[in-house]
Amino acid sequence: MTAPDVAERLRAALRSHPGRTAAVVGAETLTHAELDTAGGALAARLRALGVRPGQTVLLHLRQSVHTLTGMIAALRAGAAWCVTEPGHPAERLAALPRDLECG
Repeated sequence: MTAPDVAERLRAALRSHPGRTAAVVGAETLTHAELDTAGGALAARLRALGVRPGQTVLLHLRQSVHTLTGMIAALRAGAAWCVTEPGHPAERLAALPRDLECG
């Protein structure tokens, strides 16, 4: 018997207390259930777009609950993630997809 992976353990934790607050960023709040649902939907979309295990998903957005959702979605798709915020130099942002082998 193999141990559950991180994504499975996270899903189990989120589902065990669906009404609890999972994240608060400024005025934005997500419950465990909302985070599980949003992460699953985005993971399915990432897979449909061709993201495969071992790739890196580049999240380019300001810090928000969406950042956490994107990280969880990448994890559930078997991918890694890299978060960048708007405002970084354009040449650095342009190099990331190539350097990280993004999906």
